[in-house]
Amino acid sequence: MSDFTEDEAAALRRALASGTLVVRTGEHEVRYGSFEDLRARLAFVEGRLAAALAPRPVAGVAAFRRS
Repeated sequence: MSDFTEDEAAALRRALASGTLVVRTGEHEVRYGSFEDLRARLAFVEGRLAAALAPRPVAGVAAFRRS
């Protein structure tokens, strides 16, 4: 499960669209140093969210015996 929520990603997208470097989510406020920092954070959060939703590979154990 991801430590991030879609609400956080949406807040980052809104900040980029509005041209501000300040992102507010709930009780937290973060001021980014540049738009590149903001874009990088959005890419990171979106990547973690996508990874959390991706199907997990099925793993198993194969055991063999010689007769």
